[in-house]
Amino acid sequence: MKFVLGSKQMKQVDNLSINKFGMSSVVLMERAALGVVSLIESKFSKSDKIISVCGNGNNGADGIAAARILFEKGYEVTILVDGVRTSEGEMQLSIAKKSGVKIKKYTRNKIKLNEYNLIIDAIFGIGLSKDVEGRYSDLVAAVNDAKAKVVSVDIPSGINATNGQIMGTAVKADYTVTFGYRKIGLLLYPGTEYAGKIKVADIGFPKVIIPKIAKKAFTFTNEDIKRIPKRIKNSNKGMYGKVLVIAGSEYIGGAACLAAISAYRTGAGLVKVLTHENNRDAVLKAVPEALISTYDSDYAFDQIENIISKELEWASCIIMGPGISKSKIAVTLTKYVLRNTRVPTIIDADALNIMADIIINTKADIITDTKTDVIANTKADIIADTKTNINADTKTDEIADTKADTKTDEIADTKADIIANTKTDMNVFSSADGATFILTPHIGEMERISGFDKLVIKSDPIKYATEFVNCFSKTYAINLNVICVMKDARTIVTDSNGSTYINTSGNSGMAKGGSGDVLTGVIAGLISNKMSYFDAACLGVYIHGLAGNESALKKGEYGMKAGDIIDNICAVMK
Repeated sequence: MKFVLGSKQMKQVDNLSINKFGMSSVVLMERAALGVVSLIESKFSKSDKIISVCGNGNNGADGIAAARILFEKGYEVTILVDGVRTSEGEMQLSIAKKSGVKIKKYTRNKIKLNEYNLIIDAIFGIGLSKDVEGRYSDLVAAVNDAKAKVVSVDIPSGINATNGQIMGTAVKADYTVTFGYRKIGLLLYPGTEYAGKIKVADIGFPKVIIPKIAKKAFTFTNEDIKRIPKRIKNSNKGMYGKVLVIAGSEYIGGAACLAAISAYRTGAGLVKVLTHENNRDAVLKAVPEALISTYDSDYAFDQIENIISKELEWASCIIMGPGISKSKIAVTLTKYVLRNTRVPTIIDADALNIMADIIINTKADIITDTKTDVIANTKADIIADTKTNINADTKTDEIADTKADTKTDEIADTKADIIANTKTDMNVFSSADGATFILTPHIGEMERISGFDKLVIKSDPIKYATEFVNCFSKTYAINLNVICVMKDARTIVTDSNGSTYINTSGNSGMAKGGSGDVLTGVIAGLISNKMSYFDAACLGVYIHGLAGNESALKKGEYGMKAGDIIDNICAVMK
């Protein structure tokens, strides 16, 4: 597991290292510069002409220090600088001058970088808080237009360290040397596309600091596969969980098969598929190991509820939603599960869309009911108060105006209060002990279920995934544990405790129908192996991506399909 920090968290690490542990900022800067130099020495020769393009903050000071060290090692280096505004910057520039490094003053419209083979980008660091504009925008453009390779210091200039967004414009690097910990903005899109190959340089931050940092994210490496509990030699299938897959519909059967097979592939002891009768033969052929329970299109609602209630008693983990459609039967199934489950329940696809409708209707009903009651009471109170407080000699029309104005103001305030403070004790969904919702929306489904615009979500996925989980937990089921697996090129996993996982495995070949169905089965299988629900969600996403990478190696990103991901789960987990 590797921790990943945003701008605020990284500044905390820096400040604690200097102010609490007594580390010198100059020492940290020198070690940061050595990290940049180390990468350059491994990738470039002394015949390469280098220019270090430095801003006026401490990121620029890092660039000055790196240029000076390279000069001392025999490289041909020039520093292009736009003045300095920190004491560390002044010191580094002074040392560079005394050491004989060639220094140029940045002049707008006179930037010439094409004579260099390598550009060190040290214009802006992780503290950038506004868009890059004007003369600095020109400087970034000159770096990008040059034919030279680019090494960015800590983060490509112009990339937001917390959400990966481009702040006006940004340097596109071939390499980024980042200090201490990876920055979230280097992993999220589009920032990751600007970072090139990333090297994390250990510059000596005390390791005991990281537990003190709140709201840090993390990623997994191949070593984390070992987190999966080892299977017990003296065991039986009943010890590895009973996964109920509620999937498929009258004309869709493949999703149920994909979810069931992947649950078995990740170690589930028993898997039962509850699906439409039309899918019986397909499921038994594709997954002969699975148990099966079916319903038909002409079943009454009480028949459906009788079936699902029995299956819920059997299950230790539930997959709800792949391919179920939004038919009346699907809505009945989904509502019953969401309100009665007592086990971890993975909610995907059509079940998420049905859940979104439930949320929208619940909000509308509460606001309508509350508005009606409050407005009625407000009218009565206003009339009574107005009669009491307004002087009897006041003209009739003034009384009418006063009543109207007061009524308008109070009703407007009431509307605002209702919308802002929609009841927080609704318990629309299950609040039973042991119930956990693991929601697995892609961005479009996330838009529907959260109410956030998808472009807004993509602009800061961690922020909006976290806000959604917090709101959902407080508003719709107070005792319910909620985990959100927001699927995208960088899948984000968050929970009610504020934990955040950023997935780095996977590839574009997984952007095909059925991949999400496979993921639900992988998570269910890991839960069945007694992993914590959050760890199962995170590691499930990681294993799913690794299996996708194996598939791409064998079939290519164009040719691979969801079934190939299942076939490679074994290779990843063995």
